[in-house]
Amino acid sequence: MLTLVPRHPSNNPSLPNGIYDAVIKYVTHGEYANDSHYVSFVFWLPDQGKHLVTNFYFPNGQSIKTQQRLWNLCAMVGLELVDVLEEPKRFEDRRLKIKTRKVDPVDSDASRSYSDVALFLPAQIEDPVSRAESVSI
Repeated sequence: MLTLVPRHPSNNPSLPNGIYDAVIKYVTHGEYANDSHYVSFVFWLPDQGKHLVTNFYFPNGQSIKTQQRLWNLCAMVGLELVDVLEEPKRFEDRRLKIKTRKVDPVDSDASRSYSDVALFLPAQIEDPVSRAESVSI
């Protein structure tokens, strides 16, 4: 089955807020405006059979919040920030979980609701209930 890859997060499907298994398919980057850059990550959500894209924007080459978010993604897949630009192919097929949030048209310039990544999580999330059960008193 052919599934289209969104070109921008506003083209993402609208999914219920939640945590999803994800596989990084590829990373692209480019420029927008003067001295501003972006990095795009395209994810495959195997359980939904859909692609999701999220962007990292660096206006005028800097953004602490964006850098922290990108660092978090890198940490979840065992890579470094420098790999994003120097070796983006290293991200391909890396698995993680993503927590999505729905973005409503009122909150953006989009014409419809769509989902974007709110948080990057490790591929294996420990279940606190099973951990508590395994601890003997």
